[in-house]
Amino acid sequence: MNSYVIPSLTDGQIKLLREAGIEHHLFDSQNGYIVSGSDLAAALELLQCTASEAPTEFAQVMQLTLTYFTVPESKVVVAQDTNVSVDLNGNDMPSPEFIALIDSLLSPQVGRKIVLHLPPRIERVKRTRPIIQDEAFHVHIGSSPSGKRKTSPPRQLWGHTVEHFDKCFGLTGQGIPLMDSEAEFAVGELFENNLYIHVDLVTSQQSASFQLLGTILNKALPDLNLRGAAFRQRMKERQSAGRSKSRQAYITACSQRVRELAGAYKDALRKRKKKLATMQQALLGLLRLDNFGGKVVPAADRQAEFSAEYQRLKDVSRVKEITVSSTLVMLKTEMLHAQHFDTGQLHEIGEFLIVIDLHGGKNPVRWFNSTRRVDGMRPGMHSPTVYADGSPMVDEIQETIIELIARLELSIVAELAIQFIETVNKDLPGATLVNWPLARQQG
Repeated sequence: MNSYVIPSLTDGQIKLLREAGIEHHLFDSQNGYIVSGSDLAAALELLQCTASEAPTEFAQVMQLTLTYFTVPESKVVVAQDTNVSVDLNGNDMPSPEFIALIDSLLSPQVGRKIVLHLPPRIERVKRTRPIIQDEAFHVHIGSSPSGKRKTSPPRQLWGHTVEHFDKCFGLTGQGIPLMDSEAEFAVGELFENNLYIHVDLVTSQQSASFQLLGTILNKALPDLNLRGAAFRQRMKERQSAGRSKSRQAYITACSQRVRELAGAYKDALRKRKKKLATMQQALLGLLRLDNFGGKVVPAADRQAEFSAEYQRLKDVSRVKEITVSSTLVMLKTEMLHAQHFDTGQLHEIGEFLIVIDLHGGKNPVRWFNSTRRVDGMRPGMHSPTVYADGSPMVDEIQETIIELIARLELSIVAELAIQFIETVNKDLPGATLVNWPLARQQG
C-alpha cells in the first residue's frame, strides 16, 4: 500500500490529526507529514480538502497536492472600498495602489470577491498555498500549490525589472502556465479560480513591481473564466508549446556543451603552449566531433541535427516523457520488464526516471525506479542491476555510454539504458530477478 505526503501542515492541522488518532510522521523540513494509505481518506476529510497525487523519488510514497473547500486558518482583512480581501500571513497591508491594480484588472473579469494571499514572512514556512474551491477568486503571491523553491527569477520579465530575487517555485504541470517565452521562465500558473504568481511582488512595491504585476494579470485575463473542456484544451495547447520549448532546450544544452568543451580546450591551449601540438590535435578531434564527420557545417545545420536527434530520442520505445535542463536530460519510461533466464517468466521491474548527465562524471547515467524499491543484492535496489543510489552493478555500460554522450548520440544512450534494465542474465552474479514481482499478465 502506498504512503502519502501531505504538504505544509499548520500546527492546528497537525493537532487535528493527532486528536483523531491518525498516525503521521514528519517527512521534510517544510512541515510535510507522511500518512499511510489506510488513513488518507480520514485525514483529507478532517482537513476538509481533496487531493491529487504524484510520485516521489521514493517507491510507494506519493506527494499530494491539496485542494481545500475553505481557506484553512484564514486571517483575511478586507481592503476598504475594493472587491479585494487580503490574507496578510505576517505581512503589512500592501499599498492601496497595489490592491487597486488587482481590483481594477480582475474584478470586471471574474465578477466575484478576490482574495489576495501574501507569502509568509517566516523563513521556515513553506510558501505553498492550497488550491481553494469556494465562491471567491484567489491570487497567491510568491507561491505554488506544491513543490519547492529552487529557481531564481531572471532580472527582467516582459521587459520589467525583477526587484526581488528569492528562489521561486516551478510549474506543477497541472494548471495553465504563464510563461515569458523570451526569458524562458514560468512566471505563474492558473488553476481555474486560483492564480499563482511565483515571483514575490510584495517585498518591493516599486513602480517596476507594479508594472510587472499588471503585465502578469493581463496575461492571465483571457483564461480566467475557462472551465471544464475549455480549460483542459488550453492546458493541452500550453503543454504542446512546452514540448517545443523542451526541444529547443535540448538543442541549446547540446550546443552549450560543445561550446564548453571547445572553450576548455582553447583555454588549455593558451595556458600550456609547450604542449601546443598535442592540444591542437585534441582540439581538432573535438571540432571534427562537433561537425559530425570532420567537415565544417553551418550552425543552422548543426541545430537541425540536434533537433533530429531529439526526435529520435522521443521515438525510442518505452520513453514517454523528456525533460531537459542545461546539464541533464531526464527520461520517464513506461513499465519495464525483464525475462528470467532460467524460468522464462516475465518480471515487472517498474517505470523509471533515467537521468543522463551531459557533463559525464562518475555516473553519466543513473536509473531511478518510480514504481518500487526491492531488496536484492543490496537493500532498496531500483532493479536487479541498479543499486539504491541509481548506479549500475556493471561499470562497463558506463564506459560505453560516456563515449556516446561525448558524441551526443543520446537516443542510443536511452536505448542502451532501457535494455540494461530489461536484460538480466546469469552472467551477472547477485542479480536477483526473482525478488521482483511477476508481470501482471502472468500473476
